[in-house]
Amino acid sequence: MKRILVFTALLTVSSLLKAQTVVYTSNGNEMMSELSFKKERDIIKKKFSKIFNKEMFVGTKIKKTERRNDSIIHFISFDVKDKKSKKSKMESLLGKEFSNFKFKDITGKEISLESLKGKPTLINFWFTKCPPCIDEMPHLNKLKKKYNNSMNFISMTYENKDAVNKFLSKKEFNFKHIVDVKEFTDKLEIESFPLNVFLDENLKIKVLESGLPYQRVNGKMVIKSADSFEDIIKTLNIK
Repeated sequence: MKRILVFTALLTVSSLLKAQTVVYTSNGNEMMSELSFKKERDIIKKKFSKIFNKEMFVGTKIKKTERRNDSIIHFISFDVKDKKSKKSKMESLLGKEFSNFKFKDITGKEISLESLKGKPTLINFWFTKCPPCIDEMPHLNKLKKKYNNSMNFISMTYENKDAVNKFLSKKEFNFKHIVDVKEFTDKLEIESFPLNVFLDENLKIKVLESGLPYQRVNGKMVIKSADSFEDIIKTLNIK
């Protein structure tokens, strides 16, 4: 199964708002004209095609649309994949209970879907050589520290225990780790990483997000915060 690095890029090029103009933004402050948006999409496509030495495909996700004065504003992100997008199995499960499971975590403690009931849950699907997965870890750790008593924080990977332990000896990732679950990720047809699955307290899938969004800072693409994930968490009936 192909492992696809999902890159979610924030749009940070400004343009003046004009009457009845359609603009694109990541945060409601910095705007991009349609022409600038298309140029940015082409830049991202070329950059990642070069990195992975094959043609990459750029998909645009419109998260919401607003009207402000005389402008139509699309809040968007880019997903970069190595094949054309199609509706995933996980997307078809939105609003339904997450697939049942019973595994042991990396410490040998049993974790089942039923054991998560009663609290909202964030399940992060990742692997050790996925740069966007690694980039978002410090921000996920902050969320875990802040909401640890109110939520479950679980990670799942198809990689084995040795590979994950070696990674964790160098990088901090403070979720409960479930490893060696290739059969489970294949069953769910998870091919894009990272994938963050937000469950409500009744184990229903409420939101699917790829990686935390990137922003261009001093010519580099970096993750600045986990604000978008925290906004999701606040809708999950945290107690």
